[in-house]
Amino acid sequence: MWGLAAWPLFLLGRKKKNPLGQAEDDTEPNLAERLRPLVEQAANGTLDTDGRARLERMIFSHWREQLGLTEEGDVAGLHHQLKAHPEAGPLLCGLEDWLHRPPGTATVDIPALLAPYRRMKPIITTLNR
Repeated sequence: MWGLAAWPLFLLGRKKKNPLGQAEDDTEPNLAERLRPLVEQAANGTLDTDGRARLERMIFSHWREQLGLTEEGDVAGLHHQLKAHPEAGPLLCGLEDWLHRPPGTATVDIPALLAPYRRMKPIITTLNR
């Protein structure tokens, strides 16, 4: 009797199987996909101050988490650590230089700018989307 009552619950809890050869649908966009609209707006000169700040926070938070640095402590010290890193430093310096120029004064290769972030695992969990 209990088996008959539990059977519908068992079926409801089962996960659908994907057909062979198909990966699970990963609806979580990677960092490059989340950065693209902000980068495109910045390249067009239409990204407002809040958008620029959000873009910088996303990049800095990504690198902080990627390198295992803590959130606590001196923000300027963290900023210095990230800029001194051999991989993160050039990307962050280039981003800052580009974001703080007057709109339309720099040409940007958006795919090249986003390329390093496509290869990386989506580890950012603390930022709003």
